[in-house]
Amino acid sequence: MVKLYHLIGVALGVVVMMASKPEVIAEPVVEKGTLKHLIKVGESGKRGYNSYNRGSTRCAKSNRANINIAGMTLDQIAYYQALPTCHSSKLLAVGFYQDIDVRRCQRRLKLSGSTVYSSAIQDKCFALYLVGDKQPAISRWITTGKNKKTAGHYASAEFAGLESPILRRGYHDGNGNNKATVSSEKVMAALQNARAIYVKKRAEGVGHDDAYAEALGVTQ
Repeated sequence: MVKLYHLIGVALGVVVMMASKPEVIAEPVVEKGTLKHLIKVGESGKRGYNSYNRGSTRCAKSNRANINIAGMTLDQIAYYQALPTCHSSKLLAVGFYQDIDVRRCQRRLKLSGSTVYSSAIQDKCFALYLVGDKQPAISRWITTGKNKKTAGHYASAEFAGLESPILRRGYHDGNGNNKATVSSEKVMAALQNARAIYVKKRAEGVGHDDAYAEALGVTQ
């Protein structure tokens, strides 16, 4: 019974949060030529850290409603991501980087479920998990200079808006409404830029995590 009350409380808390007015976050100003900038162009758009999609236009509600993604906790987002595909309140990809499973980042960063999915947390999930542990080919290129084309391919695998330099189309093109809009040439140029920034920052004595984040276009 206690567990049932807890679940009801969580659900009610999520409903309240979903209905709340979104946190006012100015459209992110992102340095052009960075991987983060390409993700903004191909994925999150003007909503930035409050961006989301429901995963289906066939059976889910419109994506037009303003939702305070950057003001929700990880527990709240995970609740909505776990809903069945055609549930009217389903959330799939959330935030600036369109993460489809925030629990994985939560475990990677050892965060509590009550942690708010703020812009700072989203940036950390991006740098330390999405293009780090989850897609090691990207971090391998940036840190060692090996296999840039493979890195570009897995950038497309992670971010549906980016073309793969191997496939010459989006990795997820044709899967639902996915269609890459950022060319593979731009993806490769951003990766080359990231490698150059990382090498420069490390030579200046900047630590790995900070240098890697800056290389991606994230300022911590």
